Amino acid sequence: DIFKVLDNINVTGIISSMESLIEQSKFMVTIYEGSGAMNKEELLEKDLKGDLNCYKQVVADEFKKSLDELQEVYEKLLKLVGGEHIATINAGVSLANGLKAANRGIEVEMLLTKLAVVSKRVHGPDHDTTKSVEADLQKSKVRTVGIKTRDEDECFQALRYEEDGGKCVVQGPLAKPRNPQEEKTFTVATEDLIYYAGTPVVCRGLEGSSSHLNGKVGDVQPWRDGRKDSYEVHFEENDLEPCALKPENIRILFDLPGES
Repeated sequence: DIFKVLDNINVTGIISSMESLIEQSKFMVTIYEGSGAMNKEELLEKDLKGDLNCYKQVVADEFKKSLDELQEVYEKLLKLVGGEHIATINAGVSLANGLKAANRGIEVEMLLTKLAVVSKRVHGPDHDTTKSVEADLQKSKVRTVGIKTRDEDECFQALRYEEDGGKCVVQGPLAKPRNPQEEKTFTVATEDLIYYAGTPVVCRGLEGSSSHLNGKVGDVQPWRDGRKDSYEVHFEENDLEPCALKPENIRILFDLPGES
């Protein structure tokens, strides 16, 4: 039964497909924003804006389908063999990778935390699966940011806030693979941080009709229209609609609720 589930849905293929969709979407957005001899006006004249919007919708639909399939694999294995089976844990990791690609950082960390606890308890801390899940979990806890005053290709790990949130301690720049010996730790003004898609954040300082969002947590999402003065936040609570928030009204969530 396990192999039937895995044979019917190619998990590796789904992840590869999702990654391909992301890269294609980025490429199309780059074209639209204009590069080389073609600027935005020329693209509009060629009616590529409509083509791009149509293409992006197709990508979004296919992306959701792939993520749904990963969810299906995980849930089927939960029912067939339970959450302690290696196949189920691996399927959960694949789902976490899909959620990461969808910029759902909070769900990624919560799922990997659950999988790590189960794997360590059942299979032991030295099992290859446990080590792999733990490594993915630690990566999910890294809050990566950009800094407005640095090169746009450089990214850093945000470590903590200081001075009542006015400053943030960061470490980097981060290389691939990381080389901690070459990284520097320093403090920057919080207003100079650039939050990346998928970063868990918590709302603060909102007034009036938006005050009910204070203390609510969610993930930063990329703006579809390229806005840079605000961040679109998708909340963890399903009954809350996505909202555009100013940088001063969000703070990085270093520890998810329930974590020590």
